[in-house]
Amino acid sequence: MHLPPGFNTVTPYFFVDGAAPFVDFLVAGLGGKEILRHMDGERIANAQVQLGTSTVMVSEASAALPAMPGSYYLYVENADESMSRARKAGASLVMAVVDMPYGVGRAASGTRTVTCGGFPSAWSPVRTESRLTVRSSQS
Repeated sequence: MHLPPGFNTVTPYFFVDGAAPFVDFLVAGLGGKEILRHMDGERIANAQVQLGTSTVMVSEASAALPAMPGSYYLYVENADESMSRARKAGASLVMAVVDMPYGVGRAASGTRTVTCGGFPSAWSPVRTESRLTVRSSQS
């Protein structure tokens, strides 16, 4: 099996209205690195953004592939700093950073979790209902 560098066996693909500002948010708000942007006229046909050890793909929604809500975990070194950065880039707080009673895999038993949503108002209500959960293995 060929797996491109930076990709995992499961790769999130975001179909969103306003792909360009969404990619900007992934970079400015979540510390991502834009790897590729393929345009089809004025719309993003495919963008690839590296977030930590994973790469996600983004495309402008269309009639065939409409915008859809989703929920994703992004593991970070510091949940408080990550939430602050995301809010400065336009995300809104849905749930404060809290210590959760469950861990993931070999993570510590107290996993700090923060949920943000309500991204910039130029995006559609479908995406506004999406949730992005940022998790930290620090307790």
